[in-house]
Amino acid sequence: MSKPEIILAIDYGKKRIGLAVSDKMKMIATPIGLIQAKSSLKETVKLLKAKMEQVVIDRGAEISLVVVGMPYRLSGGDSAMTEEVKKFITLLQEEIETPIKSWDERLTSKLAEQSLKERGLNRKKRTKQVDTIAATLVLQNYLDSLRFDL
Repeated sequence: MSKPEIILAIDYGKKRIGLAVSDKMKMIATPIGLIQAKSSLKETVKLLKAKMEQVVIDRGAEISLVVVGMPYRLSGGDSAMTEEVKKFITLLQEEIETPIKSWDERLTSKLAEQSLKERGLNRKKRTKQVDTIAATLVLQNYLDSLRFDL
Protein backbone atom coordinates (compact mmCIF):
# COMPACT_ATOMS: atom_id res chain seq x y z
CA MET A 1 0.00 0.00 0.00
CA SER A 2 1.43 3.38 -0.97
CA LYS A 3 1.72 6.31 1.41
CA PRO A 4 -0.79 9.16 1.25
CA GLU A 5 0.38 12.28 -0.57
CA ILE A 6 0.69 15.89 0.54
CA ILE A 7 1.83 19.11 -1.11
CA LEU A 8 4.64 21.28 0.27
CA ALA A 9 4.69 25.05 -0.29
CA ILE A 10 7.74 27.27 -0.12
CA ASP A 11 7.90 31.03 0.34
CA TYR A 12 11.52 31.66 -0.64
CA GLY A 13 13.44 34.55 0.83
CA LYS A 14 17.13 35.38 0.94
CA LYS A 15 17.08 35.20 4.76
CA ARG A 16 14.15 32.97 5.66
CA ILE A 17 12.14 30.33 3.81
CA GLY A 18 8.58 29.75 4.95
CA LEU A 19 7.10 26.27 4.66
CA ALA A 20 3.56 24.91 4.67
CA VAL A 21 1.98 21.55 3.87
CA SER A 22 -1.42 20.38 2.77
CA ASP A 23 -3.49 17.82 4.55
CA LYS A 24 -3.76 14.40 2.91
CA MET A 25 -7.04 15.38 1.24
CA LYS A 26 -5.27 18.41 -0.30
CA MET A 27 -7.85 20.86 1.02
CA ILE A 28 -6.22 22.71 3.92
CA ALA A 29 -2.79 24.36 4.15
CA THR A 30 -0.94 24.37 7.47
CA PRO A 31 2.25 26.28 8.33
CA ILE A 32 5.14 24.07 9.44
CA GLY A 33 7.80 26.65 10.19
CA LEU A 34 10.75 28.13 8.44
CA ILE A 35 14.37 27.50 7.73
CA GLN A 36 17.14 30.06 7.74
CA ALA A 37 18.74 30.49 4.32
CA LYS A 38 22.43 29.68 4.12
CA SER A 39 25.10 31.86 2.56
CA SER A 40 24.91 29.96 -0.74
CA LEU A 41 21.87 28.88 -2.69
CA LYS A 42 23.26 25.34 -2.98
CA GLU A 43 23.61 25.02 0.80
CA THR A 44 20.07 26.33 1.23
CA VAL A 45 18.74 23.75 -1.24
CA LYS A 46 20.52 20.92 0.60
CA LEU A 47 19.05 22.12 3.90
CA LEU A 48 15.59 22.26 2.34
CA LYS A 49 15.98 18.75 0.92
CA ALA A 50 16.81 17.46 4.42
CA LYS A 51 13.77 19.29 5.81
CA MET A 52 11.58 17.69 3.14
CA GLU A 53 12.85 14.25 4.10
CA GLN A 54 11.94 15.01 7.73
CA VAL A 55 8.46 16.20 6.70
CA VAL A 56 7.87 12.86 4.93
CA ILE A 57 8.82 11.02 8.13
CA ASP A 58 6.84 13.32 10.45
CA ARG A 59 3.69 13.35 8.30
CA GLY A 60 3.79 9.71 7.18
CA ALA A 61 3.08 10.89 3.67
CA GLU A 62 4.98 11.43 0.43
CA ILE A 63 5.36 14.93 -1.00
CA SER A 64 3.72 14.70 -4.41
CA LEU A 65 4.32 18.32 -5.42
CA VAL A 66 6.31 21.34 -4.28
CA VAL A 67 4.63 24.69 -4.88
CA VAL A 68 7.02 27.65 -4.83
CA GLY A 69 5.67 31.18 -4.52
CA MET A 70 6.79 33.31 -7.46
CA PRO A 71 7.20 37.00 -6.56
CA TYR A 72 6.01 38.81 -9.66
CA ARG A 73 5.59 42.57 -9.78
CA LEU A 74 2.02 43.84 -9.43
CA SER A 75 2.11 44.44 -13.20
CA GLY A 76 2.79 40.71 -13.68
CA GLY A 77 6.37 41.20 -14.82
CA ASP A 78 9.50 39.68 -13.35
CA SER A 79 11.46 41.37 -10.57
CA ALA A 80 15.01 40.83 -9.34
CA MET A 81 13.58 38.46 -6.73
CA THR A 82 11.70 36.52 -9.44
CA GLU A 83 15.06 35.70 -11.05
CA GLU A 84 16.46 34.60 -7.67
CA VAL A 85 13.49 32.26 -7.13
CA LYS A 86 13.89 30.81 -10.63
CA LYS A 87 17.55 29.98 -9.80
CA PHE A 88 16.41 28.43 -6.53
CA ILE A 89 13.81 26.27 -8.33
CA THR A 90 16.39 25.10 -10.87
CA LEU A 91 18.82 24.04 -8.13
CA LEU A 92 16.05 22.41 -6.09
CA GLN A 93 14.83 20.43 -9.12
CA GLU A 94 18.37 19.08 -9.58
CA GLU A 95 18.28 17.76 -5.98
CA ILE A 96 14.78 16.27 -5.77
CA GLU A 97 12.59 14.11 -7.98
CA THR A 98 9.35 15.69 -6.79
CA PRO A 99 7.71 17.93 -9.38
CA ILE A 100 7.89 21.67 -8.68
CA LYS A 101 5.26 24.20 -9.68
CA SER A 102 5.68 27.94 -9.38
CA TRP A 103 2.62 29.84 -8.17
CA ASP A 104 1.88 33.56 -8.30
CA GLU A 105 2.39 34.93 -4.80
CA ARG A 106 1.75 38.61 -5.39
CA LEU A 107 0.56 40.26 -2.18
CA THR A 108 0.77 37.12 0.01
CA SER A 109 3.56 38.57 2.15
CA LYS A 110 1.60 41.81 2.50
CA LEU A 111 -1.54 39.88 3.48
CA ALA A 112 0.45 37.79 5.96
CA GLU A 113 2.00 40.92 7.49
CA GLN A 114 -1.41 42.59 7.79
CA SER A 115 -2.93 39.50 9.40
CA LEU A 116 -0.16 39.35 11.99
CA LYS A 117 -0.51 43.10 12.70
CA GLU A 118 -4.22 42.64 13.29
CA ARG A 119 -3.40 39.92 15.83
CA GLY A 120 -1.36 42.52 17.72
CA LEU A 121 2.07 40.99 17.18
CA ASN A 122 5.05 43.31 17.43
CA ARG A 123 7.45 43.72 14.50
CA LYS A 124 9.97 41.18 15.81
CA LYS A 125 7.32 38.48 16.24
CA ARG A 126 5.77 39.31 12.85
CA THR A 127 9.15 38.95 11.16
CA LYS A 128 9.50 35.44 12.57
CA GLN A 129 6.08 34.36 11.28
CA VAL A 130 5.40 36.25 8.07
CA ASP A 131 7.22 33.79 5.78
CA THR A 132 5.37 30.75 7.10
CA ILE A 133 2.04 32.53 6.86
CA ALA A 134 2.91 33.60 3.29
CA ALA A 135 3.76 29.98 2.37
CA THR A 136 0.43 28.91 3.85
CA LEU A 137 -1.45 31.52 1.80
CA VAL A 138 0.36 30.45 -1.39
CA LEU A 139 -0.55 26.82 -0.76
CA GLN A 140 -4.14 27.54 0.20
CA ASN A 141 -4.58 29.59 -2.99
CA TYR A 142 -3.17 26.69 -5.00
CA LEU A 143 -5.37 24.11 -3.23
CA ASP A 144 -8.44 26.31 -3.76
CA SER A 145 -7.64 26.53 -7.47
CA LEU A 146 -7.68 22.71 -7.68
CA ARG A 147 -11.23 22.59 -6.32
CA PHE A 148 -12.51 25.32 -8.61
CA ASP A 149 -10.90 23.99 -11.80
CA LEU A 150 -13.34 21.06 -11.95
